[in-house]
Amino acid sequence: MPASTRLGPVEGWLVRSSTFIGFIKGCFHPLPRLRFIPRLVSGVKTWDAGRAVKLLENTNPGLVDEDPCTGHRVALVDPGREGVELVSPLAAAAALEGCRLPICRAALELLTALRDGGVGLVGVTGGLAYDPRKASDIDVVVYGQEHVDTAYQVLAELRREGVTGEAPPRGHGWTALDRELALAARGRLLLGLYKGYEYNVRLVPCTRPAACTRVHGLGMVRLKGRICGGVNYTTPAFYRLCSAADSVVAVVVTYRLRYMELPDGLPVEVYGRLEEWCGGGRYVVPDMGGYVRLLSHRPRDWG
Repeated sequence: MPASTRLGPVEGWLVRSSTFIGFIKGCFHPLPRLRFIPRLVSGVKTWDAGRAVKLLENTNPGLVDEDPCTGHRVALVDPGREGVELVSPLAAAAALEGCRLPICRAALELLTALRDGGVGLVGVTGGLAYDPRKASDIDVVVYGQEHVDTAYQVLAELRREGVTGEAPPRGHGWTALDRELALAARGRLLLGLYKGYEYNVRLVPCTRPAACTRVHGLGMVRLKGRICGGVNYTTPAFYRLCSAADSVVAVVVTYRLRYMELPDGLPVEVYGRLEEWCGGGRYVVPDMGGYVRLLSHRPRDWG
């Protein structure tokens, strides 16, 4: 079976129409509809998810509704909706073959390096997926549990060999706290430089969308501790926050690259939404209205 037929619309897929461009978010959705984050609405580009949804609601109200799983008002699209096209990152990468821009050639070379290392189901998302002429960085996405770990190993090898370099501490919508955190988490592999272009890589374990279950919001919480293990390089990433006595304070879940690959032992403060998922597990999500920030010393009030 060709790789493209094994991949369904999940994290990183392009969603576009004549009035907006966006990207599918995550693996779990209120099927048959799919959550997506608008990026460009009627010529207005924003990395603020809340603002993007409001812009879309003003122009395409039928695409904004309450998510039955989270209770939030979000952008939702039916894959069969007339006038809306879904494009896989694999197809977007194939379309770059005819592009002669330096950024396109660099992106294809980086994809080739990953494929040569044994990584399948790899493509491009972001600006390169919808308008390479205006793209300023290289957004790569890898799918499938069997490819995620291999891709991370290949990224490590490329860094050791000097093929890629370390990324500067910046990103779209980053705050001063985000930049400070990046400086404390040097050596991250998902963010880097290749042929003079900044790149980021999302490692997505799923290959097809699955039905989400109800998530109960329990309010915002602020916790302090140190990073103490977890899977910190997948999308989403899961890592534990521990107290001074090494007891687990919380499990943090994030889709944001800026909060991924944080090293064990790093003292941080996490402010985010406390959620209870199906089965009773509780998680702190800093992505919407929260943050992860560096603590300059070991706080006495851990735990």
